[in-house]
Amino acid sequence: MCGIAGYLNIHEDVTGIETILRMTRAIAHRGPDDEGFIFIRSEDGAISEFFSDQSAEGARAGSPSGGDPRLDIIRKHRIAMGHRRFSIVDPTPGGHQPFFSADRRYCMTFNGEIYNYVELREELEREGIRFRTSSDTEVLIEAFRAWGTGCFERFVGFWGLALYDTQRKRLLLARDRIGKGSLYIHRTPQTLHWCTEIKGIRAVVGRENMPVREQAVADFVVCGHRDLFDETMYEGITTFPRASWAWINDDGSFTPQTYWSIPTQRLGTKDISPQEAARGLREHVREAVRVRLRADVDVGIGLSGGLDSSALVVFAAEMSPGIKSYTASFPGTDMDETEYALQVVDSMGGRLDHQCLELPHDAFLGSMDNYVGMIDEPFHAPGVFVNHLLRRRMAKDGLRVILNGAGGDELFGGYPGIFHRPFIASLVRRGKLMQAHRECMRYSESRASFGSRTYLKRMFGGFNELAKQCCPQLEDWRWNQRQVENNACGVVDFDVQPRWRRTENFQDTLHSNMTDWQMNYWMRLCQQTSMSIPIEIRKPLLDHRVIEYAFQLPLDYMIKDGWLKWILRKAFEDDLPRGVVWRDKKMGFPTPVTQWLLELKPQLLGVLESTTCPWIRMDRIQATYNEIAQRDPLFLWRMLSVGLWWNRCVQDESLNRNPSIAA
Repeated sequence: MCGIAGYLNIHEDVTGIETILRMTRAIAHRGPDDEGFIFIRSEDGAISEFFSDQSAEGARAGSPSGGDPRLDIIRKHRIAMGHRRFSIVDPTPGGHQPFFSADRRYCMTFNGEIYNYVELREELEREGIRFRTSSDTEVLIEAFRAWGTGCFERFVGFWGLALYDTQRKRLLLARDRIGKGSLYIHRTPQTLHWCTEIKGIRAVVGRENMPVREQAVADFVVCGHRDLFDETMYEGITTFPRASWAWINDDGSFTPQTYWSIPTQRLGTKDISPQEAARGLREHVREAVRVRLRADVDVGIGLSGGLDSSALVVFAAEMSPGIKSYTASFPGTDMDETEYALQVVDSMGGRLDHQCLELPHDAFLGSMDNYVGMIDEPFHAPGVFVNHLLRRRMAKDGLRVILNGAGGDELFGGYPGIFHRPFIASLVRRGKLMQAHRECMRYSESRASFGSRTYLKRMFGGFNELAKQCCPQLEDWRWNQRQVENNACGVVDFDVQPRWRRTENFQDTLHSNMTDWQMNYWMRLCQQTSMSIPIEIRKPLLDHRVIEYAFQLPLDYMIKDGWLKWILRKAFEDDLPRGVVWRDKKMGFPTPVTQWLLELKPQLLGVLESTTCPWIRMDRIQATYNEIAQRDPLFLWRMLSVGLWWNRCVQDESLNRNPSIAA
């Protein structure tokens, strides 16, 4: 994982290296190992390489030009591409970017990893291609040379890339299927900019030319949604669409071509038995872990004590005995999952080198200015910083790569508040009333007796969900009421109506969470928080083959007998302790949010007392802080997060000006 940046000047050639240098230096944290540039002239497509004082030792020697830049091209060029390298595979200078194909037709900058590069390399070698390095970067560009844009369908991994074809004299941008590799776009009548992070574009565009998108702020604060439909918090900055590639036109426009989508047709329970489905899922996860353990650096794993990360540990401990694993601990709170993580560790028979880390709840204050600045946009919960602390400790221990269990909840219906009611509604819609009855009674988060208040609430919730699907006006009324409540509190003031996701059936809810309504945000946030360290996060459960398999399994295998993620539990029930697999309540790297907000109230309000954010009423927040912290702590945090982001990123003001924080 690295960082890329570049621009296409639309009307005339430009001069100098300052612009691209500002872009790459803004994302230098992503690539401490190497830096490189190319400049491309419009009249003949001539290319010049440039090596800086931060380029890797030995990288210049690998250049056919000997590293001597064509100053005439640098002084007058149309396209510039820059790269910051974080070495994972083939850390030698041979992996320096921008990287040229063997015939010098293509030149590319690439952020990501191609996990199946070994198999692809062997296939390409059988076609007569000879490799100069052992990097996945070379496999990627030679695969493009052999198969064109069809290569993207063959890759297992993630990427955001820019590639220049010297024959066609055209630029191509591309992004992986799920959008793990970030790629931001900013287009004006004069220039098209692209970069792995917003701050790289901001470094050359200027904050005065990046107005905030009020709609995005309202969506985030009121509804908890961010990064909807490739948007960002800034007007004019979008993300290049996932699962797409596009040739860039001379005017900077492009038409993305989609090469992959999530399956929409599922098997029925008569087509595949639970045993077959569980075996198949287990093998898909095994293969996803296997290829993600490939690295020329140390690899570790985060173990929350939940099912998703524990499932990965099964194979990681088997394939890489002694692998380092880490758990975040919150002693004395009902959010502490250490006991479950230790059950998994004990079951691995000494094949894990495990650490439980007690993370200080107030560490955010000392790192707030740097962290908020790194993230570029507001974030949904303070627990994100806990993950950052944990990964920072992992990096301190020498790790450059960690496996992470993200994606299991989206794939298999693991969020109680999101998936259970739509599932009950789907059963009612299909006339399976007895099954709906059993699911309401056996719901693992909290069992209920027939006719009890809890039971009736669940059944009513399912019928209510179905009613909203059939009558969208009910949904409009509910959200309007919520907006009225927020306005009545006087804590927010928006001129736009927040966008919410209308009630969907169970299948559509699963699909939406894997695409525009949730996964976009998870992927961007993970990129920002991990690469600010830097450390690379690999997510086996988001391997596209696992996703395709999961989205073809029967819906009735997602939730069954009251158990969320039932098929994933069945797949690993023989590998993990029963108390972990068939555990009642879900947490997953949680933090005690209400307690955290109340304890840090003086400091947080002190930082934001003079914020100029036009949509957040700090006087009203201060007056109702304790009440909102108890009633809806994440709503309170989202308002605070917007205020912190506004001060630090929009206004470029330090968050450490308050003496109590700076200390």
